[in-house]
Amino acid sequence: TKDVQIKNVGNMDVSVGKKKYQTVLLQSNPKQYSLWFDTAGSNLPVKIDGGLGALQAVMILKEVK
Repeated sequence: TKDVQIKNVGNMDVSVGKKKYQTVLLQSNPKQYSLWFDTAGSNLPVKIDGGLGALQAVMILKEVK
């Protein structure tokens, strides 16, 4: 486990495939994790970027049913 602080960086557009999302970007301090949440009502995480030990991982929303 690791303690981090999360800061609201602001709104930004994120393109995933052919779709564009309006998101709010949250970033950790230390700057290791970034989270983009959809602001169009669903509040789903559109993209999560961060380190897992020595590896860097990115998770991107593909589909919502």
